[in-house]
Amino acid sequence: MKNPNPTKIDNTVIAWLYTEVLLRWEKELNEKGFYIRSKGFSKYRKEKTIKLAISDNLEDLPDTFNEWHPILRLQPQNIFVYYNDGKGKAKSLYFHLRNAIGHGHIERIKIGRSDYYYFESFKTSASLHKERMKGQIKASMLKDFITALQLTVKEEPDISG
Repeated sequence: MKNPNPTKIDNTVIAWLYTEVLLRWEKELNEKGFYIRSKGFSKYRKEKTIKLAISDNLEDLPDTFNEWHPILRLQPQNIFVYYNDGKGKAKSLYFHLRNAIGHGHIERIKIGRSDYYYFESFKTSASLHKERMKGQIKASMLKDFITALQLTVKEEPDISG
């Protein structure tokens, strides 16, 4: 019998991600500005040792992925490697997480003795650089991480374009 949930993610977590990340993006957050240096998110990242490796240049993104390749899926670290696609660093990360969740590119993996959630986001065009984000977060930190990332949302709409 085929595994009905190949991601190994509990259905309550899937439902939470759908409502808190995907639906919130579609119904509310995609029109807002985000600020990566918000105090709450910066403090959370520092306390929990969450690394962000951000490429502002699409041509450099494969090199950035290669640099962090020995860690992703292999070492017990909280890290997101991604392309800042012009939305801003925090909004781009949220957008890539939304895409990973919406397209089913998330799975629960074991690294050492701990469970992690691993995310991947892709651009589905003829672009040479299809991968846009890879990242992993300790399973026990997922909800707090998403909540902290939501602290980067500005209340006024994004008028940058």
